[in-house]
Amino acid sequence: MENLEAAFPFLFPVFFALFWIFILSSLSRLSGWSTLVDHYKSDQSLNGSKKHLQSMSMGSGTFMDVGYSNIVTLEVNADNLALSLMFLFQPGHHRIVIPLNELTAEPHKIFFIFNGVRFSTVKAPAIKITTMRSWAKWIEEKTNGRWSIQSALKFSSSPLM
Repeated sequence: MENLEAAFPFLFPVFFALFWIFILSSLSRLSGWSTLVDHYKSDQSLNGSKKHLQSMSMGSGTFMDVGYSNIVTLEVNADNLALSLMFLFQPGHHRIVIPLNELTAEPHKIFFIFNGVRFSTVKAPAIKITTMRSWAKWIEEKTNGRWSIQSALKFSSSPLM
């Protein structure tokens, strides 16, 4: 017992790190991030515009979506959108690069009040990325209109809120 107490200061960080990796990997699977990684994993730099400390939720669009608050980095160029997380939250969350021609969007209300957008991809349409409308406006602005929210709307008869 005395040996265990003496080893505790050294074992605790190891167990904490393993537990942290397990939790983040589980959230990656629950949110669908791992599904997007199967289709869009990439380490390439886009050399585009970046937006740090962003928030989103991801999942199948049900009650159990996983929230990523202020830890998402967006990067966009004329052809692609990249999503990555802050360093401490990266285990199980590899960087993904989605071609803009495979990105669809639909209007969505967040908490029944705020105007949001729900993105999905061609290769993994069941996974929804929900965020504020400002993301879509920013992507449109940074791509000089090559990707526009109106052209990406899944239901063209639905007005964007």
